[in-house]
Amino acid sequence: MSLTESGVGGSATETKTSYITVNQPAPPEADFTASPTSGTVPLTVTFTSIVTGSVSAYAWDFGDGSTSTQANPTHVYETPGTYTVVFTATNAAGSTRVEKADYITANPPPPPEVDFTASPTSGTAPLEVSFTGIVTGQATSYSWDFGDGSGSTSLNPIHTYGVPGSYTVTFTATGLGGSGSKTKPNYISVSPASGITPPEVITFTADITSGLAPLTVVFSPTISGTATLYLWEFGDGSTSNLITPTHTYEDPGIYTVSLKVGNASGSDTLVRKNFIKVYSRIYLPLVLKNH
Repeated sequence: MSLTESGVGGSATETKTSYITVNQPAPPEADFTASPTSGTVPLTVTFTSIVTGSVSAYAWDFGDGSTSTQANPTHVYETPGTYTVVFTATNAAGSTRVEKADYITANPPPPPEVDFTASPTSGTAPLEVSFTGIVTGQATSYSWDFGDGSGSTSLNPIHTYGVPGSYTVTFTATGLGGSGSKTKPNYISVSPASGITPPEVITFTADITSGLAPLTVVFSPTISGTATLYLWEFGDGSTSNLITPTHTYEDPGIYTVSLKVGNASGSDTLVRKNFIKVYSRIYLPLVLKNH
């Protein structure tokens, strides 16, 4: 830098080298904290940025697909897991990126605790029963087994028992933390109605009783009387309420099949042991011979 002064007697100049220093701007120094860093979903976390220097933009990546441009955001983790968080602070000189691996741990909630009630629990067929599910904790789906081959996915279903008998009822609620279940044996008691003749199973047949897996079978009943309930049990854990059901056996084995028919006066059951035989496919190696 030079300064020159002129007058009658001439001029004088003074020069000062390296007199003015202009510093290059630096990216901000950055860090962050979070509270809490672990807990049960839904987990609400408050993030706090710690920045030295000027900042023109903030960027957060919470590790679950969500982001923010706030300086101090709050984020809710809905799904259990461990999450890596990235914070970036930017100014005119550049950006500083801070990554904290596995920083947030969102734990699943405990399985729900369940119970249920019903009204009425006894009466004459056909008996309409209102069920009420009681759930403590987080649940996203429900499942009922009314004990007569029927079920429901409602929290508070209504079911009609058309056939006399004692029925065991099971209620299951499922959430992110697993399932909770409650079973009440012989909970519903249904008495026969008067003036109606119970049906009788004479026999039932199948269009095919043996073959290779997967084996698709069509069942047909022969009954006497009038039936309002058909309950088939195919021996592999599957059931049907159809009169003439079609069922596919996926796995090899020998299966016992039963049919229960009923109306408001009573029921009858026929069991045919070792009725369906399903065999494995055998694959032989292909041998090529050179001639």
